[in-house]
Amino acid sequence: MKGLDPRMAARLKALSEQEERYAALRRLHLEAAEVARGAEGGELLARAGKQIDVWEANRTCSRVYVWAWRRILRDGANGIQKLATSDAWYVKPLLQNSPFGFVGRR
Repeated sequence: MKGLDPRMAARLKALSEQEERYAALRRLHLEAAEVARGAEGGELLARAGKQIDVWEANRTCSRVYVWAWRRILRDGANGIQKLATSDAWYVKPLLQNSPFGFVGRR
């Protein structure tokens, strides 16, 4: 980024770092989809469903996220994979507000 205005260089760096974070979130959700296809799939989906229940009960998450994630979980591994590989406008917010944050810490 040599020769760029320092503010522009900082902005480009921040955008690049943000895209790296979204790529990591996509990988985490692809891992969740893979687990959901296996023997631990029921447990994984149940745990994610319980997290959504907590969001709803405590009103800590928008009803839109609760609704969207319930729809995704109904489709199981395919729903998770579809989300993780989509470029739709709503994907990044859902990846950030995900009931699968525990997957990377298993």
